[in-house]
Amino acid sequence: MRKLLSIILFVFATHSPILAQIACPVNFFGKDLIPAQHDLKSWAGKIIAFNAIVMEVEDGYPGKPYYRVAMDTGELWIASLMKSGYEVPGKPVRILGYFSDVEQDTIAAKYNKTKYQVLAFGIVDLSTKQLSMVPDAKPQVQEWIDGKIPKAYR
Repeated sequence: MRKLLSIILFVFATHSPILAQIACPVNFFGKDLIPAQHDLKSWAGKIIAFNAIVMEVEDGYPGKPYYRVAMDTGELWIASLMKSGYEVPGKPVRILGYFSDVEQDTIAAKYNKTKYQVLAFGIVDLSTKQLSMVPDAKPQVQEWIDGKIPKAYR
């Protein structure tokens, strides 16, 4: 009887909506920005997801904005791999992308004075819950939608 009760509790617990995965979770917070900016070698190439507020939008490569977002402990520049239309100052967003060191090309050098940025391949407008993504990143974004942070393959 005890074994049957354990099985029933296990089935209920693992199928309970209370324990369901949250779509598009975050794994990077303001407190993570400080160690990441001081240890670029360890962080470069990791996939991160985080909430931020769009602060400034500049022209990046054709059809791809380069924009600055704010977190509670600092700011990040986003080298977007797509234009979503959610890149509007004051807009709260959730971004999925690779933490990256900055290649000082003309665009990054013009705006970004740090040594790091995020290469964004997915973005959620937090006010409407609409998602935009790079079509080639569909498997990674689907993982994110399913409640998992995708793995970076290095």
